[in-house]
Amino acid sequence: MLASIGTSTTLAQNLTIGIGGSPTALDPLFYNAAPNISPTQHMFDRLVEQDAEARLQPMLAQSWRALSHTV
Repeated sequence: MLASIGTSTTLAQNLTIGIGGSPTALDPLFYNAAPNISPTQHMFDRLVEQDAEARLQPMLAQSWRALSHTV
């Protein structure tokens, strides 16, 4: 009875992505190669993103600061 009150069912669906090779891992920190990065960009949000002029823009991060002028 509880399942019929204001809940919805989410069904699993396939995600098809055309890439140039087979991914070896879907962990974004495991292996930095194009076939691995492409599908993870559709699954994980980033802390920051670069705009068209390569300036950092916030995504998940609300703010950030440099630790020093050289880092």
